[in-house]
Amino acid sequence: MGVLNPPTLSWRRVDQVVLLAFTALVMWYGALGYLRKPGERIRGSDSIGYYVYLPSIFMDGDLDLADDFRRLGGEEVFLFPAPNGRTGNPYSVGPAILWAPWFAVGHVVAWAGDSPTDGYSSPYQFAVYWGNVLYVLLGLLLTIRLLKTFGLSPSTCLAGTLSILLLTQLTYYILPKSATSHGISFASVAAFALAIRTEGLTWKSGLLGGITVLVRWQNILFIPILAAADHVSRNGRIDIEQIKRSVPFAIAAAVAILPQMIIWQLIYDRPFLVPQLEGYVDLTRLPTLQVLFSLQHGLITWHPWWLLAGLGMLLLAERHFAWTVAVGVCFVLQLYINGTVLDWWGSWSFGHRRFVNLLPLLGICFGFLYSELQQKHKAALLGVMVGLGLWNQAFVYQYQNGLIPRSNAPTSTEFVEDKFSLSQVNQAQLAVNTAVQSFRRNDFENFLHFAREAHTAYPGYRSTVKVHSVASAVEGKLGEALEGYDKWLEIEPNNKVAIWGLADIRLKLGQAGQARELMDSIGIIDAQTAPVLDVGKGTLLTPSFFDAYRKELDKIYTE
Repeated sequence: MGVLNPPTLSWRRVDQVVLLAFTALVMWYGALGYLRKPGERIRGSDSIGYYVYLPSIFMDGDLDLADDFRRLGGEEVFLFPAPNGRTGNPYSVGPAILWAPWFAVGHVVAWAGDSPTDGYSSPYQFAVYWGNVLYVLLGLLLTIRLLKTFGLSPSTCLAGTLSILLLTQLTYYILPKSATSHGISFASVAAFALAIRTEGLTWKSGLLGGITVLVRWQNILFIPILAAADHVSRNGRIDIEQIKRSVPFAIAAAVAILPQMIIWQLIYDRPFLVPQLEGYVDLTRLPTLQVLFSLQHGLITWHPWWLLAGLGMLLLAERHFAWTVAVGVCFVLQLYINGTVLDWWGSWSFGHRRFVNLLPLLGICFGFLYSELQQKHKAALLGVMVGLGLWNQAFVYQYQNGLIPRSNAPTSTEFVEDKFSLSQVNQAQLAVNTAVQSFRRNDFENFLHFAREAHTAYPGYRSTVKVHSVASAVEGKLGEALEGYDKWLEIEPNNKVAIWGLADIRLKLGQAGQARELMDSIGIIDAQTAPVLDVGKGTLLTPSFFDAYRKELDKIYTE
């Protein structure tokens, strides 16, 4: 039967291969330095928001979250307002509930060692982070079993599960920079779908469905859709009597969601609401094509696996029509919901993180694509999988090392060409990092030196351009500075600092009229720049310019 479809592959061996691949991936990421400071992985607004319930409830015995947000995010952290004057929390409570056993492990380790038993110290964060990793592994093992319920062979289930592990955004969310809800969402949806397939509409499957909602609210759409698919596939129709027999399923799902209602009641004085700030959700906002195809975390653009899985949906329809409709409807509704939020691209996101919950369902479709192909076509698909896997790992390397923007769109060069010169790009970024640190310390000699090093390593790189253009202007190398600012504006056409710097060059080249027009276009003619523009000579590199430039350098690491 060939290498791609070995006759002796057992289900136990499938589990072992997935475990081996998962372990190898974790070790590889560790070797690349992605596991630095594993005891400091509760950071960033999302991670902190999901986590603060634990120390607040178990250590403080209350839901006064302000001190917990400040403890983890610093005194300047944004505190989400609640209408009653309390500190709100727009993040769901489900991750904290599922992290609670690991939080307890961290507490025991902290108590037995020398760490503070305060809910924040390294043992707590370490345990929760690695517990999160194990939930992803559990989700992969459950996905194998989910695909098996559709009659797929061991080799097909293995291919489908490995494709999710290696070809999608889940790769990054095994070991993200901070503990997030996405890995748990993936695992909980896999558990719910498997329970629906094996048990039908029972209280157990209902409970698991409710847990998916506790983890991420958008998962609530899965419950009625998958329940209907299972019911139709088993019975062929829906009638009142059969609906009545599904009452335990519905009650269990509602009971599982209840903790979130209680939390909202205690914090907001009402059990149902959209806790994000006003304007976060706009049901008329429909950037569908951008969500799918934008360079700014477009679902298919970043991970073509989704397109392959979509093709597999056509093959799934031939044998499991009800489930094909369910998966399709789930995808369309998630596409709509994810487009209505203010940051439709997912802000700091590797690919589009908000679609991770769909991976178990689309994994079924990918499995059918693999299963139905002829042997020679399976070999071609395997080659595509290897290529997409390498592409994905290059993307992870870029993202983890700050070689592409984490929230904004990469350029086409960063998206494609830079993947084939990662060592060169990384060398330039390391020089940029040192240049930025030197600038912050007012060490201009080293700033100039490392700006030149970055330019030597990779002159066209976005971050290189940002340091070298200003360094060249300071050194009086007007030609190099002009070239740098022009390149900067090609990448970021409306960047105020680049326009300001370009105006300075125009002024020094005797083009005072153009300099004034450029400064007018960004609305920056003040007490420092106006006299210089009036006389038509001098410099526009004022203290205000360098204040703005310092903020621009900070964006290298935040946008």
